[in-house]
Amino acid sequence: MGMAVERMILAAIWIICIPVLLLFPRERYREVALLFLFNQAITWLSSLVLVELGLMRNPVREFPLALGSNFSLYFMLYPAVSVFFVLFYPRRGKWRKLLYMLLYIGSLTLVISLVARHTLLIRYEHFHWIWRSLVYLGGFYGTRKYYEWFYQLRAKGDNVNGDQS
Repeated sequence: MGMAVERMILAAIWIICIPVLLLFPRERYREVALLFLFNQAITWLSSLVLVELGLMRNPVREFPLALGSNFSLYFMLYPAVSVFFVLFYPRRGKWRKLLYMLLYIGSLTLVISLVARHTLLIRYEHFHWIWRSLVYLGGFYGTRKYYEWFYQLRAKGDNVNGDQS
């Protein structure tokens, strides 16, 4: 594939993610912003570490002179997916939560593996898909736990909007 395809994918990430995030009701914008920014910090840091360790390369990226990581994937796509993961996380049922997590992580791993195989956006060096899945799991789980802590959610999943009632 030529670089034009990669550039179209990068543009599509922004064209799709921003409007989709704005579809949340206005009263949930604080939650969306909190989750998005927290996950941005996690994914941005992890991507820089993976690039520096030589486990991942991003041949086509937005700012090739500034950094070795892909800005759109780690600054927009992963945080946007994380918002949906956390806000639609099941409230009850251990098996339901496990299945939800496996479906999210598995789907993301599959899509990113296809992107890595068919484009120049990502190249993994000695970084097996299982390790990538664990990195995604850690990022999503960490974001979920931060959300619970920030809003002081009860164990049963009540109090989602942070009300102290």
